[in-house]
Amino acid sequence: MQYLFENIRANSTQIEFFKTKLPHVSQAMPEFFRSMAIAYKSIEQKNLYGMPQGIRQDLGVDTSLKLLLIACFNDHVIAANESAKSAIEKLRVLTLNWYAIKGEINAALFFSYYFYTMSSNALFITKDLLKQIEFLVDASQSASHAFEETLLIGHSKSWYRSSNGVGDKLNDVFIHDSDFTKTDLPKPGYQVHYKKSFQYDLRAPIFVDLTWVEAPVTSDGKVIMSCPSCGQKCRGPVFAQLEVRCPRCKQVWTQRT
Repeated sequence: MQYLFENIRANSTQIEFFKTKLPHVSQAMPEFFRSMAIAYKSIEQKNLYGMPQGIRQDLGVDTSLKLLLIACFNDHVIAANESAKSAIEKLRVLTLNWYAIKGEINAALFFSYYFYTMSSNALFITKDLLKQIEFLVDASQSASHAFEETLLIGHSKSWYRSSNGVGDKLNDVFIHDSDFTKTDLPKPGYQVHYKKSFQYDLRAPIFVDLTWVEAPVTSDGKVIMSCPSCGQKCRGPVFAQLEVRCPRCKQVWTQRT
């Protein structure tokens, strides 16, 4: 199976950022990826119903995840008292970028399985690990914004609703209805799980905030949508896929209807 994030490769700036700005993370990542690559073999084994048999507890994933979280605190990737959901999203970005540097697909797929498909378990484990190491962290520590400005994030915050899913206007990321669950509480949005297709895309956020998503309006055979850059209302014909050019700022993007 070909995965949509498979051909992503890091540029020299992102590689250098890991070396110079994330030294502790750079040391923890190889072991994290090694344990995930081993764990991937365990989920390749299917049960009678064709589903993964589960994750063995002696594979070292939790231990390497704990060491990585400590490294994230040391490199100011994660702030003191940061929520587990926010920490997991930052782990996704780190994993995407480390994959883009090293190209180890099995480890990236296990991360996707664990943090997308098994999100409830992963959230519980991450909360527990953060609680275990909170005494190691300075309570006043804040996170550096350089992390988000330099590394590959994989998606924007300008999304749209289509007839069969949600998509990113500025990136080629689309999630079908069967691969997410819409939530209302504690925060409205879309919890991505890929339980139907297992067509993982590490560029996609694990949770799509409802405030990011625009539902286009159809009127007189035209689709009305907002420009992701300047907010200008734009019109286009009702096709399965549109390429739109903003008349104000000239931003070009594509989206499905």
